[in-house]
Amino acid sequence: MIRQSLYAVMVIILGGIASCIDPFNPPEVLLNDTYLVYDGYINASGTDTSWVNLTRTVQLSDPNFAPKEVGATIQIENELGETFSFQPVTNKPGSYFLPPVALNLEPAYRINIKLANGRNYQSEWEYFRESPPLDSITYTRNGRDGIQIYVNTHDPNNQSKFYKWNLVETWEYISPLFSQLEVVDGLIVERQQEINRCWHSVTPTNISIFTTASLSQDVVRSFPLHYVNASSNKLLLAYSIEVTQQVLTREAFEYWSELARNNETNGSIFDPFPSQLTGNIRSLDNPQERVMGFFSGGVTQSMRRFIYAGLGRLEECSITDTLTRIEVLESDMAIVHKIEPTELYWMADHSCIDCRIWGGGTIVKPDYWP
Repeated sequence: MIRQSLYAVMVIILGGIASCIDPFNPPEVLLNDTYLVYDGYINASGTDTSWVNLTRTVQLSDPNFAPKEVGATIQIENELGETFSFQPVTNKPGSYFLPPVALNLEPAYRINIKLANGRNYQSEWEYFRESPPLDSITYTRNGRDGIQIYVNTHDPNNQSKFYKWNLVETWEYISPLFSQLEVVDGLIVERQQEINRCWHSVTPTNISIFTTASLSQDVVRSFPLHYVNASSNKLLLAYSIEVTQQVLTREAFEYWSELARNNETNGSIFDPFPSQLTGNIRSLDNPQERVMGFFSGGVTQSMRRFIYAGLGRLEECSITDTLTRIEVLESDMAIVHKIEPTELYWMADHSCIDCRIWGGGTIVKPDYWP
C-alpha cells in the first residue's frame, strides 16, 4: 500500500513538472533576415585556380538549399594597388573563379564583393601564408572495421603553427553483376562500353585543424585526419586520398576553431552553447549586417596516398528474370548473360549492372589512377 502511494505521488510530481515545460525558440531562429555566406580560399601559387562560393543563410526549418548569389562582382586587391578579378562559373550558380596567378606574398590582400542588388562587402587586410610540404600520409587498421588516416608535417623554420587540411577521397568499385550484352536499335549486341567499374570522389565536410603554437617545435605527428569505415565499401578495391594543407593566420585559425565547435557539438546540456561567428568580411552599406566566412589565402601543399586495404564485401543483386530473345527486346531490364546454348537470357534491373546508378560514380577513370 505504501509503495503504491509513493508511486502515485511520483506520477503527480512528474506530471506537474512536464506541464511546466514550454517550448523555447531562440530569437535568431524566428528572424526572416538572411545573411551573405562567403566560402573560398585564394591560391597564390600560380598553379591552381582559386574558387569563391557565395550563398545566403536559410532558416533551420527551411527545407530548401541555401540560395546562390549570382551576378556578383568579386575582386581581390593588395596594398600595392594590384587587382585581380574573378569570373562566374557558367554551369555552377553562385561560384566564381580566378585563373591561376602567382601572387606576391609580401603585401596584404583584401577582397571586394558587390552583389547584383548593389550591396558592397569588403574584408580586412590579410597576409597570405605559405605552407611547408607534407611529410607523409599514414594509416592504421582497426581490425576488419576500417582504417584511421593520419597526416604528418613540420616547419623547420618554426613559422607555420596554424594548420588546416582539406581532403578528397576517391575509390574504385564495381557493380554487383556484369553485363557484356545490350539492346541497340532492336538488336542484341556486344556492349561497347563497360559500365561495371566506376570511380567515385567525395569531399568530406569535417573541419580538420591543428596548432603547434603551444609546442616547442612546429611539428605535427600523426594528426587523426579521417576515418574510413569498412562498411562503406570504399576500401574493397582501391582507395585514394588527396590531402591539401593550408597554413592560416592566428585569426583565421580561431574562426575555423569556433566554426568546428559550433558544427560538431551534439546538442547535449554538457556542450558549450553555439557562439556567434565573427569573420573578417563586413558590409560597407550596413555595419550591423552579419556576414559569414573568412577571407584568406596562400600557397598550399598537396599529397596523394593510395591504400589497398581489402576491407568490405562485394555487394549482391539478384537475377530478376529469364527471358527469350523476343521478350528481351520488349523488356526494360538489362541483360546480364546469355544462357548458352539456349536462346534464353538472364535479366536484372539496370542498377545491378550499371555502376553509375549503383554507386553514383563515373565510368571515366581518373588520370592519376594507376
